[in-house]
Amino acid sequence: MIVAITEASQDALDILRDGSTFSWTTVTLLAFVFYVWVVEIERRRWDILLAGAAFFLMDVFNELVNSAIFHASDRAPLWTVTGDTSYLILIGWCIEIVFLFLVTGIIFVKQLPPDPRMRIIGIPNRGFLVLAFSIFCVAVEVFLESTGYFHWDYWWWDVPFVPLIVIFGYATFFAIAAYVYDLGSNHRKQLRIVGGMAAIDAALAIGLDHPDRRLVLQVVVEELGRDVVLDDLVLEHAEPGLGHGQLGELEGVLEPGDDHRPDDPVHRLLVEGTELAGGPLGPGDVLVEPQGGVRVELRDGEGLGRLSGGAGHADADDWKRALH
Repeated sequence: MIVAITEASQDALDILRDGSTFSWTTVTLLAFVFYVWVVEIERRRWDILLAGAAFFLMDVFNELVNSAIFHASDRAPLWTVTGDTSYLILIGWCIEIVFLFLVTGIIFVKQLPPDPRMRIIGIPNRGFLVLAFSIFCVAVEVFLESTGYFHWDYWWWDVPFVPLIVIFGYATFFAIAAYVYDLGSNHRKQLRIVGGMAAIDAALAIGLDHPDRRLVLQVVVEELGRDVVLDDLVLEHAEPGLGHGQLGELEGVLEPGDDHRPDDPVHRLLVEGTELAGGPLGPGDVLVEPQGGVRVELRDGEGLGRLSGGAGHADADDWKRALH
């Protein structure tokens, strides 16, 4: 059975990544995008910027999946873009849509109420606004589809089955943006999410045409699941003097990742080895020699130290004298 490619898909392929369609209005639109991002950079609102990046990367994922569906079916993607465009990047993704989605996530999170617990007509505001914005965007798509420049081909991704488009076409975008935004100043976790999304998108983009696409995806998944050793080596004590604070002073503020695998040799060598060995004595360290040949080294009087065994064993009183 031969499946014929749809007319809309062929029209899109005819202008796909064709530079002859370029328009100078693209440069102006790019300047507007720059302005939106630079304003937030100036304000140092990294939470807003990372939320906007997460929104955009979610769109990239959907567009790549849309292209993959076209490759798999050899007939049509879920949605197709035709008509006048300055540059058609993917079969359902033009440069104008790219610029739109680069700022839509920022627009969305900037209007979110400061309190995530606030309710709108009895519904948590995050869920309400994610749904409202998604429905609005799908309504715009319904209009665009009626113009003949935006095409849906599959019956289950078309009117009247718009709830599926609301959920998977837009709600995921707004939901991830709200989640990243609500992480506030936890930039490390925000960067992990955004970085992970970027890696997945890159793997999918490469995998679409790479002969070893399964290997590419496997490598990326494994890398995303690996330990972040730098959490212990750098992030935990990145500021001068943090090691001299009181015990528990930084609890819950800068903590190493909890996703380390105990069997990771790099982690054992770089992290656990330094934690157990303790390093050389500093100027403020005190050496206590209790009975039994056990040596306890105190770090700047804070009670943090290491033990090294000798010929005998320390009793309970030796430990109390050493640690207090």
